[in-house]
Order: sequence, then structure tokens, then C-alpha cells
Amino acid sequence: MLLSKTSTKERILEAALDLFNRQGFAQVSMKDIAEAAGMSPGNLAYHFKSKESILQALYEQLEEERRQHLSAVLQLPTFEHAHEKTQAILELTYRFRFFYLNTLDVAHESEDVANALRAHIEAHIAYLKGMLDYAVGAGNLQARPEGYDSLAHTLWMVLFFFPMQQAIRRQADNWQEARLRMWHLLLPYATEKGKSKIEKLIQTDTP
Repeated sequence: MLLSKTSTKERILEAALDLFNRQGFAQVSMKDIAEAAGMSPGNLAYHFKSKESILQALYEQLEEERRQHLSAVLQLPTFEHAHEKTQAILELTYRFRFFYLNTLDVAHESEDVANALRAHIEAHIAYLKGMLDYAVGAGNLQARPEGYDSLAHTLWMVLFFFPMQQAIRRQADNWQEARLRMWHLLLPYATEKGKSKIEKLIQTDTP
């Protein structure tokens, strides 16, 4: 039975994602992708005319899933909900890790994707800032005259780079460790009410 165009495109994108993650974006050719997807280069070109078009399609997948997770956190920005969604965001980042491990190669291939990645970084920091501001209003974090912009940026760096350093160091996935680092960063700024909540969350991830 012939595959539909949609399922064929999905097969191509899955093959490309696996190759990009394992070999690096710059090292993979259209021929490599065609072989991994089990088709001829001509058939591949029918669905995706270039590696850039595959890159853009993969980024659209990543961004759609990520937007859903982050929007869910912002709709209910409690510590408990953020704790739950953080693992899904980390797993998504790791699944598309070549975007982050090969950022410069990706930027050289597609300026549109590079600009989108930069815009996403700012949006992600803004989501984290919104969560922290909500925590202040809910009485879980101390109010500070200087606000929490810097801490939101630091939290983003921890969450953004944690899966990358695991891949670079060839360590096993450990999302609990990433969440522990996030909560330990917040703990000094917490109120007594907030500390109680954070300590309970820390216990859930402590071996």
C-alpha cells in the first residue's frame, strides 16, 4: 500500500531528525536523508526541495509543541504546574537537540530559523518571568525592588542548556536533576509559604 504524502513527509522528518541529532546538522546531506527514509533522492526532493526546507519543517514542529507547553504553564503558573511541565519541555528540547548543539550551523543554513530561535529565547525568558511574578503575587516569592528579570534569565539558561550538556558529556537523561537545580535556584528567594511548596517538589525528585 502506498504511503500518503503526509505519512511520507513524517517519515522523512523523523529520519532527518535522527541523523541531525546523531551526526550533526552540517554533516548530513540530502542523500543521507533519502537513504535513511528509504527512498530515492528524487522522491525526497518531491517532498522537500532542500535541507533548509526540512530544517524549517522540523522547527515548526518544535515550536508548536513548545508553545503548547509554555502556554499551559503561563495559564496556570503555579510551582506545581511548572514542575510538571518542565519535564515535558526538557524532553522536547532533547528530542530536537541538534537545533541547540548546532546553533551556528543552523543559523548559517536558514536566517529565518535563526531569527525564530532568537525570538523564542526571549519568549521563553518572558514566560519564566511571568511565572516568577505570579509567585510573588501568590505569596510564594519575596517581592524585590529590582524584580526577577535576572533570575528568569538564569533559570532559562539552566533549562535550555541542561539537556545539551548531558548530550555533550554523554550522560544519561536526568530531567529530575534539571528540575532540582531550578528549584534550588529559587529557594533563597522564597517566602516561608513558598519554601514549603518548593521543598515538597524537591523531595519528589530527590533519589
